[in-house]
Amino acid sequence: MNLQLTLLIVYSVGVIALGMWTSRLIRGSGDFFVAGRRLGPGLIFVSMIAANIGAGATVGAAGLAYRDGISA
Repeated sequence: MNLQLTLLIVYSVGVIALGMWTSRLIRGSGDFFVAGRRLGPGLIFVSMIAANIGAGATVGAAGLAYRDGISA
């Protein structure tokens, strides 16, 4: 097995383990979406902007691929 595949597997297992460990702290949808309302308005604003930019980039890339072909 090559080094890149080993690192990918170790990273994936680590991310899954971290997700399962932190999932114990989630009690409801409010905890998941807005951190149980414990964040300040600045952090909530930044997280909403990041989600918007991420979604826009994904939808924008799909739109470019549809308009210009796979080379987009």
